[in-house]
Amino acid sequence: MKENSKALYIISLLSIFILVISLIFAGYIYFSKRSNENIEEELEKYRLSLEKVDKEEQEKTKKYQELTETNKEFEIDFKAKYGFSPSDNYKEMLEKEISEYKNNQTAILEDVKENIKAYSKYYEGSYYGSEKADEIISKFSDLANSDNYDKYSDDLYKDLDIADFIDFAKSDGTIKYLNSKNSWSKYNNVLLFSTLLYSQDLNAIANDKYEGSVNLNKISADINSLVNSYKALEEAGINTRDLNSQNLLNLKSKNDELSKKYFENKGILEKLEEIGKNDEKFK
Repeated sequence: MKENSKALYIISLLSIFILVISLIFAGYIYFSKRSNENIEEELEKYRLSLEKVDKEEQEKTKKYQELTETNKEFEIDFKAKYGFSPSDNYKEMLEKEISEYKNNQTAILEDVKENIKAYSKYYEGSYYGSEKADEIISKFSDLANSDNYDKYSDDLYKDLDIADFIDFAKSDGTIKYLNSKNSWSKYNNVLLFSTLLYSQDLNAIANDKYEGSVNLNKISADINSLVNSYKALEEAGINTRDLNSQNLLNLKSKNDELSKKYFENKGILEKLEEIGKNDEKFK
């Protein structure tokens, strides 16, 4: 009887244990299923959210591209109208402007040289830069100093050796041409000599022998003096033919135009450089 009760007790414990295990297992199955359903639901929500974000990003990208294109068109139109872009850095814009003006100045000086070369027949010849030319010009320059008056007699034509210089110079160039169109005389020789006085630098520029940067003030003065010299030749009865003063006025007119532009640019350039220096000073 006791053995049967013991067996029944053991069976009861096993039954309870199996029931508990079954409940645990069933709960696990239930909650696992619920968990999977929740995960799938969350994944679906996440996928939809990503699609929404992606769509929004695509719309933003499209708008940005449209704005970028519009901005490019605006900058192109703005730069074409005002010469600079609103997005340009101020310092870079100033440096660019200064650089452009410097380049323009260099170009103007080159135009001055080319203009002088175009009228080289008024100042050509191997006598330019010769020892005889340097000597006679040196003597003539002495006359500007009153202390040197005693060195010369009343016959400056003889003292300056003008006849000797003309005989030397008339072998080629400007003096040869003018000499061939006119008769020989002391008076004519003095006038022919005068064409040398204001044209040495012009000859050097025309033959690419000018040293240093072009001095526009001196060049302008030389051209004006040369024009007046040729006018004096014509008024004195010298036949200038192709080398007439009227053609030489074209050289003067072009040079005056270039000089005016150069000095206008020079003033603007100096002001821009001053602005740049002040900006650096107050930073």
